[in-house]
Amino acid sequence: FPSHDSNLQFNGESVLRGLEDRYTVQGFYYWAEDSGEQTQNNGRVRGQYDSFFSKKWYGYVNTVQEKDRFRDIRLRSTYSLGNGYQFYEGDKRNLSLEGGLSFIRQDYLQAADESHVALRWAVNYNQYLFEHFMQAFHRHEVLVTPRNPSQVLLYSSTGLRFPFIFGLSASTQV
Repeated sequence: FPSHDSNLQFNGESVLRGLEDRYTVQGFYYWAEDSGEQTQNNGRVRGQYDSFFSKKWYGYVNTVQEKDRFRDIRLRSTYSLGNGYQFYEGDKRNLSLEGGLSFIRQDYLQAADESHVALRWAVNYNQYLFEHFMQAFHRHEVLVTPRNPSQVLLYSSTGLRFPFIFGLSASTQV
């Protein structure tokens, strides 16, 4: 049988850095259809504010709002706060580590809604290779529920980014 695939993907990130503050907004939306039947419909938006109280240490607050029709998630809202350490920060290389607490509220399409507290840690790394021709990146975030340690949320993105002009780039990632 012939297959007619359609898909739509949006990804974006913006970081605004001041002397003592950093604002980050990231998001994606994926939609796909195969032979007239929807096969993917999910999206995620993340916003974070970092307040630096030294050159390397900062406090953060963030929120993540996401939906995934095929995983029964009408809306998962996560609110986090904690501390971070900026190992490297510059034009060519960045590395930070964060840890803190999160409150997670899950509104399901069919299952019973739930909410709980989780422990959060995250790593954010990127580095240019070959004089700004290509950037390697890795970001992961792990949320573990202490009352049920098998309940883990893991977000991970690793890949290569190829900058173009005006802050636009092409990337391949897992």
